[in-house]
Formats: sequence, structure tokens, C-alpha cells
Amino acid sequence: MTKEVTVGSVTIGANNPLVLIAGPCVVENRDMIFQTAERVKSLCEKYRIPLIFKSSYKKANRTSMDGFVGIGIDDALKILDDVKTQFGFPILTDVHTSESLDCSREKQKSCEYKKRSIPCPG
Repeated sequence: MTKEVTVGSVTIGANNPLVLIAGPCVVENRDMIFQTAERVKSLCEKYRIPLIFKSSYKKANRTSMDGFVGIGIDDALKILDDVKTQFGFPILTDVHTSESLDCSREKQKSCEYKKRSIPCPG
């Protein structure tokens, strides 16, 4: 039996159609996110592919300590929320720690979250 998973209004698995999960790896700025969302939306409409927009508010797994990690959780989650409001597709983002999950739940009511490995206390 194949399990179904629903993210917003999009269902993945079983006999559901192929779904594209796409977006920039990290929110760098509002313009870049909105330009990417517009382009991906256009392509998905053209080819009739359901879309889940994905971008991280923080890219914590960079290979260089000097690499860009993000614009901050508050600003990034606000931009992702605005994308969901304007374009209407579900949003997926990464969560790296239990603390950021709590913060992002408070600040971002409309995102779906992909759980990363979070160590249990104790």
C-alpha cells in the first residue's frame, strides 16, 4: 500500500499525479523569491503539474563558514507567507532545531514543515 501525504491542497503518493517541489534553496531577498515563484508557477500551469514551493529560511548546512545562510527567520518567513498569499500554492521549508520549529510555528501560520532530524533532549 502506498501512503498519501497532503501538503496544503496538494496530495502526494498513491495514484496522485506527479508533484513538483521547487524553489530556491534559501530565501535571499523578496524579489528573487517572487521572481522564482512567478516562473515556477507559470511552468506548472503550462504543463499542469501541481506545485509545492520550497525554500529555506536558513541554510545551516553550508560547506563554508563564510557562506550565506539567510536573511533571518522573521524576514524570510514573512516573505514565504506573502508568496503563499499571492500565489496560492503550499509552502515547504526546512526546520533544523526544535527551537526554530517553535519560532517558525509562531511566526508562520501558513507553512507546512519538513521535519529534519532533531535530537531528543536527555
